[in-house]
Amino acid sequence: MSIRAAATATIPVRRDVLLPWLVEPDRLCRWVIGLHTMTAVGDQFSVDLGITGAVYARGTQLVAEVAEHTADRVVRRYRLPSADEYSRTVTYHLTSIGAGTRVECVAETVVPGLSRSVEGPAQRRECASIAASLQRLSAVVTGSQRSLLARWLDRRRVAVGL
Repeated sequence: MSIRAAATATIPVRRDVLLPWLVEPDRLCRWVIGLHTMTAVGDQFSVDLGITGAVYARGTQLVAEVAEHTADRVVRRYRLPSADEYSRTVTYHLTSIGAGTRVECVAETVVPGLSRSVEGPAQRRECASIAASLQRLSAVVTGSQRSLLARWLDRRRVAVGL
């Protein structure tokens, strides 16, 4: 089964200022919901992705690599370290608009054997999480503060590899 989730945001900084926030592991950890660590291992990254809450903790280890990196597009691929069954491709399209940048993030995930009944709810949760992560990106890049409610809601969102 394949799940496609997308979100778009306009971030009030130039594309060249925004681009490092989409490719540098230490910067990604500051805005992607649920991303705990991202460590360079050769030309790939070891990714610790998960949610840690007051009641439970769960996580997933993934391997990521930047497959494409240009001035207007970044493509990152994720897989499980032990098997090639799960795959995820995240594509960022960057468009300059005035003094800002329009960011479209599209995540396509292939999970063999996952029930079709899960597709709709999973897609909705992922879209909401991607949109919230892009809002966090905008806040971090511009140095602004998100509301307490928005930060609290982030803790309840699905962690997704971006």
